[in-house]
Amino acid sequence: MEKILNQFVKKLEKDNIPCFIFMIKDKKDKPKFIEVIVKRPYRYTKPELIKKIPKTYKGIKIKAI
Repeated sequence: MEKILNQFVKKLEKDNIPCFIFMIKDKKDKPKFIEVIVKRPYRYTKPELIKKIPKTYKGIKIKAI
């Protein structure tokens, strides 16, 4: 599970998206969703960054804020 998260982090670093990334898991350690928070000054000055973030990654939903 951490391998998937690390791969996703590398993908966003490659796309030059400044953000914080969290994976929310349930009690059985299955991933529910990944939360991506774009850093504040970039969120408002470059709204196209949020459009670059995919909706899903390897079957896991992604919430972009």
